[in-house]
Amino acid sequence: MRDLPTGDAYLINAVKENLEFLRDEWTQEIDDVSLRITSTVLRILVVEDALGKVWRLAGFEKEPRIIAPDLEAFLEGAPRRRITFASAGGAVYRGMQIQGLVIYEFALSDDYLRRRYEQQSTKSHLRSFLLSAFRESPCLLLTRSFPPYGIVQEKISRRELIQYVVNKLGGAHIDLRRDPRTEQKLILLDSILQQDVRIAEKRPVYYELLSIGQSLINSPDVKALVEKIL
Repeated sequence: MRDLPTGDAYLINAVKENLEFLRDEWTQEIDDVSLRITSTVLRILVVEDALGKVWRLAGFEKEPRIIAPDLEAFLEGAPRRRITFASAGGAVYRGMQIQGLVIYEFALSDDYLRRRYEQQSTKSHLRSFLLSAFRESPCLLLTRSFPPYGIVQEKISRRELIQYVVNKLGGAHIDLRRDPRTEQKLILLDSILQQDVRIAEKRPVYYELLSIGQSLINSPDVKALVEKIL
């Protein structure tokens, strides 16, 4: 049996294989089950920062930049307390791509929709994030009533979404316990999974997960890294 590479060489090879897996498997045809089962790839690359470590081992400086939708930019000027759901999005799934989806708690007037469209239509909501900023950037905004706590609205970061799928839904672990006093974000994510909400025909949690993976692998810095460590 061939000896395994050791130390840095092993890490570089593992990251290369994980990036190639995302490129080849996280396509516009992948289903939610496959995303859940292979979500640990994103935990390794993004949450555990293996991608950033290999970026520096390959001779690049600082951190790679990831091109992805910026939810904060999309929601600028919107009445946030009236939002029940918002998504950064960006994944391509079966020919569909949706960025910046928002659902309000009430019907909006035609005048507001027109003004909102005019404000947003000339702007790009794509942003070049450093990997560490990409990890902590919000991808979902969720609102729910939590008696006796009242209305709770939370932003879910890309890191939190990855960890939710990996550690709670069965990517690596299954844990269905939720403490409403301290784990309101998990309960909000559970709630959106149970609702009949779809983005490009996918459940929002998995559409956002796919968006993270596709943003990662399609970013120029990541492509440059893959070419260098081939």
